[in-house]
Formats: sequence, C-alpha cells, structure tokens
Amino acid sequence: MQLPLPRKLMLIAVIPLICLVYFGIQVFNKQSSDIDTIDSLVQKITNSSTIMKVADEIHMDRRNSVNYVLQTGSLNELLTQRAKTDMAIDAVGSSLLAGDPHFFQYSLLNTLPQKRKDIDNRSMPQREVLDYYSNLIFRLNDLSNTNTPDIPVLKVLQQDLNAQYLLAQMSAYRGMTRMDIYYFMLKKEVWPEDFARIENNNDMYNSMRAELIDKASPAVVKDFRKMEESNEHHITEDFIRNTIRTRKIDT
Repeated sequence: MQLPLPRKLMLIAVIPLICLVYFGIQVFNKQSSDIDTIDSLVQKITNSSTIMKVADEIHMDRRNSVNYVLQTGSLNELLTQRAKTDMAIDAVGSSLLAGDPHFFQYSLLNTLPQKRKDIDNRSMPQREVLDYYSNLIFRLNDLSNTNTPDIPVLKVLQQDLNAQYLLAQMSAYRGMTRMDIYYFMLKKEVWPEDFARIENNNDMYNSMRAELIDKASPAVVKDFRKMEESNEHHITEDFIRNTIRTRKIDT
C-alpha cells in the first residue's frame, strides 16, 4: 500500500522525534536514579561518620571505666568522658532514629545505662568492663561499615571506606591488648590463658594490618606506614611482641 507523500513526510519527521523523546526519558530516569543513589550514599556516609564518632568516644569511655574500677582513675574523669560520649550518642539519635527506631537496641547502646550503674557501684569486674565495651565498639564498627553501589567511579571511595573499617577494627583490638597488659601489670598475676588472649588479639590485629597494606589505596598505606615509624609505635609493638614471646609482663 502506497502512502501519500504528506504522510511519508510526517512519519519521517515524527518517528525520530518519538525515539528522541523515548531515549530522553530513559536518560532522565537513569540520571534521576543515579542522583537518588548518590543522595542515599551521602546519607549513609554521614551516618557512618556519626556512628564512628560514638565508637571513638566509647574507646575513651572504656579506658576511664576500667581505670575507675581498678581505682586508678577518678570519678570526675569518668563523668567528664561520659558527657562527651553522651553528646556523640545524642547526635546518633537525632540523625538515625527518625528512620530507624530500633538502632539503640541492636547497637547495644540501650544496655549502656545499666552497665554504667554497675561500674559506678564497682560491682562489675575489670575484665567484664573491658569485654563489654570492646563488644560495643565492635558492634558500632560493624554498623558503621558502608558499601557503595557497584559504580566504577565509586570504587576509590569504597576502597577508602574499607580501609576506614579495618583501621577501626585494628584500633579496637590493639586497645584490648593494651588494656589487658595494663591490668596484668597492676595485679602482678598472669595466667597462661591471659597470654593466649593477648596473642589471639595480636593475631587479629596483624591479620587486619596485612589486609590493609594489601587492599588500601597507596595514600592510606603511606600514611599508615609513616605512623608505624613513630617512636611511640615501635615501643608499644616491641613490648607486645616481647610479652607474647617470653610469656612475661616486663614491669
């Protein structure tokens, strides 16, 4: 069937236009989806930073709580640190609870008030205090871990986020080791299982260090190695290695 020339001309003009509109809509939808993905990612990273701030303050809370239970720290120091921790927790509440009302429950933060009462009454042994806070730190680190969408341009960002998570875990394990050694030095009594605990935590630290060196960006690795060159780091690492090797706490 032969189409009249005017209809042919109309189809020649209209069909490309329809295709152009269709592909324009597709591009717009894709761009809108990418924008929504990036907005969601920015929110996740913001939440991650807020949770990491709580974990940082919990580290200090752990130290002051252990010192208080051991009667080597003051109540004023403990309360001052708790105020800082509570400010960080309040920031989490304002940014996360609107969309996730159960966050405090599965982050273990809902258990903190009762544990603080036990610490204040010194009814919680040092080891329990250390283990409780360490579990809380590990849980917060897990909740702060963020995965980016599988978009090539975000691969570098994901690499840095993974490095941040590893560093947080390494800090938690090294903190446990140092607090254990400090406690053993004070009580001047160490059992074989105590040295095994120090060695196991040190092994976890070293395994994560190896992963960091292998997978982190060159810039992160460079900064980390520079930190390892400090005199303070060498003293700490040498002391831990010597403790594990000799099975003695050198006082």
